[in-house]
Formats: sequence, structure tokens, C-alpha cells
Amino acid sequence: MCSLTHSPVNVKSGAEAAKYLKDSKNICILTGAGLSAASGIPTYRMATDAFWENEYAGIKDPKKICTLEFMNKNPEFFWKWSFDFQDVVKDAKPNAGHYAIEKFMSW
Repeated sequence: MCSLTHSPVNVKSGAEAAKYLKDSKNICILTGAGLSAASGIPTYRMATDAFWENEYAGIKDPKKICTLEFMNKNPEFFWKWSFDFQDVVKDAKPNAGHYAIEKFMSW
């Protein structure tokens, strides 16, 4: 379980962000699907890839499929979706955004 030790802060520059991050021991970076899209992984909002048209237990929406409730009710379909998604991403390579995060985290 993760708990926040500080309140979220909106910053206006990289220098201001660095001031908050300088002595941090635990940093979490949240990104949107666009980071993966730049590596060729289609997002479900793009829906141009046949994968996103597949139904699992009659459901297409990954926001419903990727839930504990769906997994508990339909474990075989949950795992089928998971393995099918692995086929979609298996050839993806990191992009410049991933390398920027890696560089930032090793700073």
C-alpha cells in the first residue's frame, strides 16, 4: 500500500520541480498512454488496431476488463486478454520519453 507523505504541488518549471525532488527517496512518475503510443503500442482510444475490437466475455472496454471484478468473474477471459495484449506489445522498444525518465531517475 502506498501512502502520500506530502501534498501534491503544482510547479511551473523544471527548476521548481527539481527543488521538490532533490532530496526525495521515492518518486512516482505517472504518464499517459501517449508515452507508449510513441513506441508503436496503439492506445484503446486510437482503436485502429484490431486488438481493441476483440471481445472478452462480451466486453471490449479495457477499463472494464482490467478490473479486479472482471478478473474474479472471468479469470479465463482476463488472462486471455492479458496474453493477447502481450502479443501487441512484444516488439515495442523504449522511446525518447522512456529514456528521459530513465535518465531523470538515475540523476
